[in-house]
Amino acid sequence: MQIERGAQLSGCYQPFILNLKAREQGTAVFRVTGDGTVKLDDFGVTPPEQFGVKVKNEVEIRLDFVGKQVAPVVAAEVHK
Repeated sequence: MQIERGAQLSGCYQPFILNLKAREQGTAVFRVTGDGTVKLDDFGVTPPEQFGVKVKNEVEIRLDFVGKQVAPVVAAEVHK
């Protein structure tokens, strides 16, 4: 599945795509992993370079999280 998100860097907002995979890991437990790439120059940032070390223009974004389904919370009625 793909989702479109956005990021702000140096005052510049740009959308980017995250490719996600979700799978069950047991009863009411799931794991989501994903990745995407943003380019620094899309945000008006020149990749830094110092002492011959140069940073790539593409920055990889990776995520990995585990979630657990919980029972919904129902708000109690307030009687006056």
